[in-house]
Amino acid sequence: MGQRIMKGAKLAVVRRAKILFLPISEGSYSMDGARRHGGHSELGGPSSSGGADLISALPDDMIIQVLVRLPCAGVAARTSLISRRWRGLWTRLPDLIFRDVMPGLLLAALSSLGPGAASLSLLDIHVPAVLDVVNRVSPSSRAGLRSSLRRRWPANYVSSLLRATARLSPAALRFSHPLNLEKPYVDVDLSACFHVTTSIELHAAFLCFPGPQFELPALQSLSLSGCRISLVALVPLCPRLSMLKVVDAFLPADDIIIRSASLQELIMENNVMGAWTGRVHVEAPALKQLTMHLRTGSDLSVSVSAPLLEKVSWRCMYSGAFIGLGIWGLLAARLETEKSNGQLGDDAPRVQVLWLHMFARCPRSYPDTVTGFATEIEKHMITGISGLEVHLITPEHVFGALMLRLLGMHRVRTATRSLKIVLQRFKMKDRCTPLVMSQRTG
Repeated sequence: MGQRIMKGAKLAVVRRAKILFLPISEGSYSMDGARRHGGHSELGGPSSSGGADLISALPDDMIIQVLVRLPCAGVAARTSLISRRWRGLWTRLPDLIFRDVMPGLLLAALSSLGPGAASLSLLDIHVPAVLDVVNRVSPSSRAGLRSSLRRRWPANYVSSLLRATARLSPAALRFSHPLNLEKPYVDVDLSACFHVTTSIELHAAFLCFPGPQFELPALQSLSLSGCRISLVALVPLCPRLSMLKVVDAFLPADDIIIRSASLQELIMENNVMGAWTGRVHVEAPALKQLTMHLRTGSDLSVSVSAPLLEKVSWRCMYSGAFIGLGIWGLLAARLETEKSNGQLGDDAPRVQVLWLHMFARCPRSYPDTVTGFATEIEKHMITGISGLEVHLITPEHVFGALMLRLLGMHRVRTATRSLKIVLQRFKMKDRCTPLVMSQRTG
């Protein structure tokens, strides 16, 4: 009997699929509209032939198992068209995922959920970007929708949205909001909102995180992008934080300062044009993986204390022609953890390789001081190295003297066990600067 009920319910869900996944612009989701697409018995009521109401006979736990397999909370909510019996059951899902829901409707949906109504494992909110929504509606509806989306939303709207999410106390939160606001930045105190959340991912260009007022005792994973944040104030108030990822963020005084006794993985990536990092200071005795991608000028300060560090990806781009030796300017310095001699497998031994990318800048030259250049290179040697890889961009210059100077540096000479030189030659147009390349010949 149970198998026949489940089979009938699955058939009803399949028959209603076309209604549930229709784009918003193509029809209404009223009960009358649903009835026009099928027999009343499929909607949970008695049919003219006296058929049983199979859907209403299902227990709540079984219906929730059906809803869990739907792609997002919006689709799950629309299953009330199948049967009144299903109304409100979507609020009891362990994971609530909102995709492409307009801001006003999203706030209404979150506000309708009572605190503690269900134990949420994940709350995933992605507000659609303008083009994402406009491209999915009919051409006749695009003008008004585009105007609505492009208007600047009040700052208190975002605060209300985050307060509504905090009321649900999710174990994990993902929040992405690309729409514009009336004010360029909105202050958000994470400690006042998500004191029981263990994982937070926030992707928005308008959020500002000042110094929190309280600890975040449960937070273990934090990922932020496009925001303004003070890491020196936030990180010490996260005693269980093990993973921190910050991408394209705006930092006070362009300094990266992190002190954490629990942090095991740190990812810092800054690809914002014009954003220079002046100082990197990391104190993390438990840190095992470090990814640091940054841009700098001529005055970079580096201090990394991580005795357990195992895997490194350090990339520093130099903006402008400030650092060099002789006619050779430094474009970038990298430190990468690689498997020894190309060996495969997780157990293969790993080595640290220092990469230097340099270009010939003739007829101008840099101060001919090996000591100053060596000091700059050693800033990037945050771990011991065993390999040196030098990439040289030059039209015709010899590089023997440069390599002798590099290998004459004490820390480079004593640590290097392997050396690789990659030569990239190019032709110059009308004897212009070597940075304007017309053809790469090898």
